[in-house]
Amino acid sequence: MPRSFDFERAPGYLMRRAQQWAVALFMEQTADVDVTPVQFAMLHVLIAAPGTDQVTLARRVAFDEATSGSVIARLEAKGWV
Repeated sequence: MPRSFDFERAPGYLMRRAQQWAVALFMEQTADVDVTPVQFAMLHVLIAAPGTDQVTLARRVAFDEATSGSVIARLEAKGWV
């Protein structure tokens, strides 16, 4: 009889748990700033390369190009870009 799958040792599961931990830590450390990980990444790219267009920005942070506009709009509403 085959062994059962050890879900908690599967690489995909472990990577997802690490990502969840990283986001939780990020949110804890930036709670007083009100910034999401995607917003932070976009700001980081824009600081390094001012004037980056929306498509390039989305690609640089591995985010969907179509929905990056709403992230940028939130950054604009905060007066950050």
